[in-house]
Amino acid sequence: MSNTSNKAGLKNTLMETHDNLKIAEEMIRKFKGLPSVPVVLSEALRITADPSVSYDKVIKIISQDPNLSGRLLRIANSPYYGLKHRVTNLQLALVILGIREFRCILIGSAVLDLMKFKNLQYQELYKKLWRESLFMASFCRELSQSLKLPYEGEDFLVGLLANIGASILLSEIPQKYFELINQSHNNHKKQLELEQQHFGFIQTDIANIFLKDWDIPPVLCDTIWRQYDIDYLPIDSAIDPKLSALLRLARYSLIEIQESIFYEETIQKSFNILGNTFENCKSLWEEIKKSKQIILSQSKIDLDSLS
Repeated sequence: MSNTSNKAGLKNTLMETHDNLKIAEEMIRKFKGLPSVPVVLSEALRITADPSVSYDKVIKIISQDPNLSGRLLRIANSPYYGLKHRVTNLQLALVILGIREFRCILIGSAVLDLMKFKNLQYQELYKKLWRESLFMASFCRELSQSLKLPYEGEDFLVGLLANIGASILLSEIPQKYFELINQSHNNHKKQLELEQQHFGFIQTDIANIFLKDWDIPPVLCDTIWRQYDIDYLPIDSAIDPKLSALLRLARYSLIEIQESIFYEETIQKSFNILGNTFENCKSLWEEIKKSKQIILSQSKIDLDSLS
């Protein structure tokens, strides 16, 4: 089924960007279960902002948190990330990845805990969100490499964190958000409309606020915020339009699989921003989408292998 309209279908009553973010910020301040940014992550992000920082200095800081170190290595070695060489310690990870890519995996490692299910009653929905995140991360990574885009881990990370807003809402207001998702009947437009009606913002607004609170680089916050094709979130205004286009392709490929609707205009525009045409990339897109689709159908997701 084809749908040439590329808008997410939010109603005309949709609040302006500033109002959405203000309401999302007020809501997130009321949540009691969200952790503050880990001290080790904060310090590691600060020093790795300098690409010439010494590896020994980075290792000294990250080694203070064994759990964070372990998660970092598990992500790097996971089949979803696709490193050609296995890394067994932080020193080797830094040598193979370099500071920039290492930094991206570090962020993913720290935020990952929020995507684990904390309420057994809703564990199947948590797992669904997790499978979707892995699909988008793996999709972004492979498409980025196939098109030789200049990313070093950012591609994987934005996909991995794409569902962080939904995960936060499910964690903090589980019953209300679970019922909202059920009311949407597996339709992303309806879900976003319901989020707007019930909360005054959508899931990506709260993701944006949370990630900014954690001092995650603005380009990553902005990309995750713009993953849906909505009037007030134009991809042309993104900090990095190409990274935003990459994540949007992953999101709408996922939507096509789940809803059997092809958002042709969104897909075409995203490929154009990447400097290609959909016609030229259609075979590649279909191939990657098909190869990653198995992630969505896995009956068991080993969360502990990453987290």
